[in-house]
Amino acid sequence: MSKEVSFKRTRIGAIVCAVLMLAVLVLQFTPFWHIGEGEEQQDVSIGAYVWFPSDHKEVDAYMKEQVGSDYTISGVVGVHSLVLVLSAVGLVLCLIKPTMPISPVLVMGSSLSGLVGCLGMKAFQLGSTWVWLLILFIAALVMGGLTLYWRMKQQ
Repeated sequence: MSKEVSFKRTRIGAIVCAVLMLAVLVLQFTPFWHIGEGEEQQDVSIGAYVWFPSDHKEVDAYMKEQVGSDYTISGVVGVHSLVLVLSAVGLVLCLIKPTMPISPVLVMGSSLSGLVGCLGMKAFQLGSTWVWLLILFIAALVMGGLTLYWRMKQQ
């Protein structure tokens, strides 16, 4: 395979990674948990819950009821922070420096953090779009790995 083909694959892989990271970022700020029913229903995104927990005490009470009384928001904050930072930086680097090896590594780091949250924390599994996040994280992990492989093969 020529270096030109490998270079094109790396760039396409980086663009796909960027699109996946953008989708992950969007899902961080769309309604995720739906607490209550009817007129009283409250739709809360992961970002809103993490950044403004005092505004969403109902979500906290719901989590303690569903997960257990020892539930704390710190696990959700940690996973969300890692996913948010690594996705945003990975997205930017995939667009401006698509051939740098660090770009797919950041995408893979975000994906692994998200997978830990989705598969290891019941709080995330209570969200309405957690399966979509899981699928995006798996796809981004695979695409990041392929892009890194193509980048290393390019050298």
